[in-house]
Amino acid sequence: ALQAVQQRIEKDDAFVVATYSDEWVSRYISQSYVDIDPVIRSGFRGIMPVDWFDLPGRDAKKVVKLFGEAREHGVGMQGLSIPIRGVHGEVAMFSINSRLSRKEWLEFRKEILQELQIIAYQFHTSVLELNGVTPPASIALSVRERGCLKWAAAGKSGWETSEVSGVSERTVSFFLEQSRVKLDATN
Repeated sequence: ALQAVQQRIEKDDAFVVATYSDEWVSRYISQSYVDIDPVIRSGFRGIMPVDWFDLPGRDAKKVVKLFGEAREHGVGMQGLSIPIRGVHGEVAMFSINSRLSRKEWLEFRKEILQELQIIAYQFHTSVLELNGVTPPASIALSVRERGCLKWAAAGKSGWETSEVSGVSERTVSFFLEQSRVKLDATN
């Protein structure tokens, strides 16, 4: 379940808002787990949500230790991280985790994935605003976002746009949703 923000940590250029226990955050920092955490590595390389179960390198000895200690500190082993590419060029990640069984988690994730992507972007925007960063006067949409919007404006379905663009229908939906949020549009 999502919890209220309990802690803020600033380290180098990173700004972290976490609901993890103080003990786990201290341990994570003291052990430099950020350097081996596959959630961080995979999340910042792509644009699609990353399910922790599917992470490459999760079976490496150091990563097994990281996840074992995380579990001991109350972090659920089912997790999802949503990379965010902000309008200012910043890169961020919104993560949730749970103690649900794998089967329950997959059902839950399927039901809430789209909403989580919206929440992730809105949370990111709120953190920026709280720190005095305001939206730019002009919104910068990526080439893919503009392309998907162009086809949607022409009346093409998500499937038709995916065929023309050479990406999955789910990716088209993602780009359209990112555009909607960036443009602060209702639909």
